Amino acid sequence: MSGSVAILYTDFVCPWCYIIEKELEPFITRHQLNIEYVYYPLHPKTPDEGMTLNELFSGRNVNVEKAQQAIRLKAQTMGLKWTTRNHTYNSRNAQLLAKHLEGSEYHNAFRNQVFDAYFGRGKNISDPALLSEIFLTLHIPDRNVRELLIDPDLNAILDADWNRCRSVGITGVPTLCYEDRYCVGAQNSDIFSRLFDSGG
Repeated sequence: MSGSVAILYTDFVCPWCYIIEKELEPFITRHQLNIEYVYYPLHPKTPDEGMTLNELFSGRNVNVEKAQQAIRLKAQTMGLKWTTRNHTYNSRNAQLLAKHLEGSEYHNAFRNQVFDAYFGRGKNISDPALLSEIFLTLHIPDRNVRELLIDPDLNAILDADWNRCRSVGITGVPTLCYEDRYCVGAQNSDIFSRLFDSGG
């Protein structure tokens, strides 16, 4: 299975997407997996300035505080940074820059910084100033971030990801696809062992 490709449908504002990547790390190393990231629009109508989690889940019978506690416990037991958040933000700008950096030496570090900013520090990952700060921190030699965010070619590339999600029937994230088998939602190491180590 050396060099196999696993497709991960993901979004930066999805807490289980943050967690699943930590769960995947030993399997990526063991099987020399190449992860293809396909970005999914989890909450695409969230305004750039953000909205409260209570507003986001209004009318959905979700206990936001209880849900946060369960996710926080899981994240912290895995050594991930986590802060109590009251707001969510639009993830499209972060997705655009991640697509721009695919295949570069900065890609994984950028993704980690975005997850850390959102879940670890509660920052607005739609904010071009924050994203520019991440570029500077990582010493990414590139065009102005604000110019990249309005680049029509880059936007078309991300739109292709969103359309791909629709075309294959992805309705939630994280969704992991490996050799035509799918794992949807929060998973643990036992599930991944069956998927990667024993062929499903």
